[in-house]
Amino acid sequence: MIFLALLVTASLFDDTPRGEVRYVLALDPLFQMEGGVRTASSVQAAAMLYDELLAERLVFDESKPWNKALAVSARLLKLFAVDFTLAAFTATFIHEVFGHGARGRESGLWPTYAFTVPPPWRWFVDPKGPRYAGVTNGAYGDDEELNRAMLVSGIEAEFYTAHWVTADAFKRHGSLRYGDALLYVAAKLSYLPSLLLWARPPQEDTFASNDVEQYAAALAARFNLDAGDDVRQVRRMLAISYIGNALDPMFWISAWHLAVSYAGFGQRAFNLPTFAVGSLRVLPTTRYNLTPFGPEHYLDFFAFSERVAANVYVRAGSSGLAFYGGLGGRLFRYAPLEWLSLGAELDLWLQPQTAFHVRNLYDRPLTFGVNYGASIEISVYGPIGLHGRIAYKTRGHVMGQPLGEGVHGYFGLFVQP
Repeated sequence: MIFLALLVTASLFDDTPRGEVRYVLALDPLFQMEGGVRTASSVQAAAMLYDELLAERLVFDESKPWNKALAVSARLLKLFAVDFTLAAFTATFIHEVFGHGARGRESGLWPTYAFTVPPPWRWFVDPKGPRYAGVTNGAYGDDEELNRAMLVSGIEAEFYTAHWVTADAFKRHGSLRYGDALLYVAAKLSYLPSLLLWARPPQEDTFASNDVEQYAAALAARFNLDAGDDVRQVRRMLAISYIGNALDPMFWISAWHLAVSYAGFGQRAFNLPTFAVGSLRVLPTTRYNLTPFGPEHYLDFFAFSERVAANVYVRAGSSGLAFYGGLGGRLFRYAPLEWLSLGAELDLWLQPQTAFHVRNLYDRPLTFGVNYGASIEISVYGPIGLHGRIAYKTRGHVMGQPLGEGVHGYFGLFVQP
């Protein structure tokens, strides 16, 4: 009840946006997941500028009941017919190009992609066409271990997109924009039917293109569970673990923003309901991810102040097939000067050995891993600036980062009008 009261208060009385949207171009030689997620999300945010321009030019008096009903209906129609299409395509593009594609490029492959008409239009213009919204070709090589990890890299990229929507909102002092909330919801609903319908046998015509079905079979095989009942048990475990995805406060906040703040009141920015801890404003959130060892759950604490935006987290696996977990944090922004922003990151984990090029290895020792790095943003001229990130990690799985060991990162431009 307290949380619901916070949502109501925030949506009705705290709709003045804080901070400006920053559009990011992040480049690295392999177009890896994090840089790709940030770039594609920025392109989607830039495309959503049409909505703000449209709102400025179409001023409509909603004081009368019929006018209000007409305005709400128009916003709902635009949300589903235009804006959801854009968000769904962005999520699919990230899934294929910076999910499966990023893992493929890590192993020296350069996949190709094909996309169908995004929903909801696909349901009308091609109802008997392919069920998938996009497909990646040539992303899998001879490395079985890497292939198993790549099976859900598309879903991982979408869930990581949602994580960065939250991070960007906290870098804007807690302001969640309409388009970002839409992308968050679209990304978090990735493969919802497949993850929930564990009792339904997989259809032969969809198995080959269904990441979750293939992942369940590969996960069972990885832990030497090859019988049909074992695979069904793994699918049941995935469905139960997926409840963790529904416990994410940011998902329900985003859905509230779309259904109430935007559709009901026409608000295009929503200040997140946060708690005061000293000079910080804090919001606990959760994350859900699928790893090479099974599902994993994060508990995040995001915080911001006038000059700082950061998060800390703990994570733990729930598959029952192995022990895996970790903790870490990230300083997204520390602005000692108006034109300078610094960042840092640290991830620690303990998980089964990720041994590439090894066959039939089921009893893997637990290994400790670390990822650490720094980032910088410098305003150069007016709204234009430079940014970069450099990090080093050991071999292992951490959400959104390369699987192998070595230096990684990106550089590029940002524009903050």
